[in-house]
Amino acid sequence: MGFLQKKIEDIIVIGAGPCGAAFTKFLLAEGEFKNVKVLEKRSTTGGLWNYSEQFFDSPVPSIDPSISTNAAEVIDKDFFLQQQYINDVAHFSHETRIGKDYIWPSAVYDQLDTNVPKDIMAFKNTPWPENYSIFPERQQVLKYFQEYSKIIEPYIEFGRRVIDVKQLPNSKWAVTSRPVVKETEAGFKQSNLKEFQDRIEFCDAVVVATGYYDVPFLPEKPGLQEWINKFPGSVIHAVSYRSPKQFSKNENILVVGNSASGGDLAFQLATNLNKKIYKSFRSESNIPAGKHEKIINVPDIKKFNYKSAEIEFVDGSSIANINKIIFATGYLKSLPFFKEINNSSNPLITDGQRVHGLYRQLLSYNYAGLAIAALPRLVLPTRLAETQGSWVAKVWSGKIPIPSRQEMLEWEQNRVKQMGNDKKFHDLAYPDDIIYSNELNNEIKIAKTNCNLYPVEWDEEQIRIKAAIKEIKDCYVDYRVRTGYSTKSIKELQDKNGLILPEIDWKIFDKKL
Repeated sequence: MGFLQKKIEDIIVIGAGPCGAAFTKFLLAEGEFKNVKVLEKRSTTGGLWNYSEQFFDSPVPSIDPSISTNAAEVIDKDFFLQQQYINDVAHFSHETRIGKDYIWPSAVYDQLDTNVPKDIMAFKNTPWPENYSIFPERQQVLKYFQEYSKIIEPYIEFGRRVIDVKQLPNSKWAVTSRPVVKETEAGFKQSNLKEFQDRIEFCDAVVVATGYYDVPFLPEKPGLQEWINKFPGSVIHAVSYRSPKQFSKNENILVVGNSASGGDLAFQLATNLNKKIYKSFRSESNIPAGKHEKIINVPDIKKFNYKSAEIEFVDGSSIANINKIIFATGYLKSLPFFKEINNSSNPLITDGQRVHGLYRQLLSYNYAGLAIAALPRLVLPTRLAETQGSWVAKVWSGKIPIPSRQEMLEWEQNRVKQMGNDKKFHDLAYPDDIIYSNELNNEIKIAKTNCNLYPVEWDEEQIRIKAAIKEIKDCYVDYRVRTGYSTKSIKELQDKNGLILPEIDWKIFDKKL
């Protein structure tokens, strides 16, 4: 078994969101494992796409990846059920599942649609409905992912919050979970009642598919602490954003960040509130975002001057009387249940900027039998999870060989030299995202297996779409703003608004990662 040194029979997957569902589906399809079980803290599948109007406050600043984000008891149960059952998304069993009385922080907001066309978001053999717009709305995304996940629901135990994962001297894993009920305060407090006590399960391998949107990153800035002391509630993270109407009474709003959420929030606020929105950023972004004449771009923040109520920027300019600042600055990598490992000499998490000790951003070389799903940035995580799930299933069943621990360590060291030791380590910008998927898919195809389920692969049309995401979204938003109509296909956008997809230089795919 080489590096693994053991036969893997029992697997626990942590998380039943879209990536956890994809990973689980391919582990089961391999037909080589005795037990595959999924632990999910929510009462439904769909992960962070489970929207609620209730929002969560973030610490200001927020730079500690070890914190655990709390759940909240459902206040408006009628609204919550409406969201879960929209278009018959959730199943009848939801009402009886453990965990149904709690919701969890989510990066999803009311008017969210995807920033990726549905054409390249689809799972294998699971096309998106033709009547969905090119960039589906959050309700449609949730329905699609929950429909995809139906087949693995018998393997999921809902309402179980994983609180500790450790590897034993015999290389087995011990996974401790707790029921999400009132008696445990949503799994954050140990109960003395027998039926609600913690449970330890042992397995040969663990897949972490919990996503990376739990712990907001809100950086420290000079004067920030004094600012929030003087103007409490004026600074929030995008995780607390739900809709523009939250900010209708704010005269001057500053959005910090130029990523997908930063651009989208600034566009929504400017469009819906019809007022100037300042957007602070350090660099241009290739991620699509709507344009609006009332969005005023300003440089990166240098400091908060609480005495004069001014925000100073790195170019020496400043703005006074900003009364709401929304940090759309992303999230920290956080795996809080690996307490023992993260306090060891070989931690997975340090400052939350990246996950350490992984071969190909997926397989731990320090802890045999551990995989972290859909970790790379700037990728399509759901379809990538199918490829990764298939590849890991074949590695763990001995059909795909992996290098020695030393060689895997050297792979990571070379990656650090190439990309740096911060969050950019995980970046797989186009075309690297496609090259990465193709490399794994090629190894999957040559592996000897009886499994007849293969992950989705990139074809020429999909690659052309991926190369032109920004142009497609800009064209889509432009047409929607002018006509009020959301186009349903790339062809429709080409015919109605003159979209032209670029030609591809296929030589860029010849390199290896």
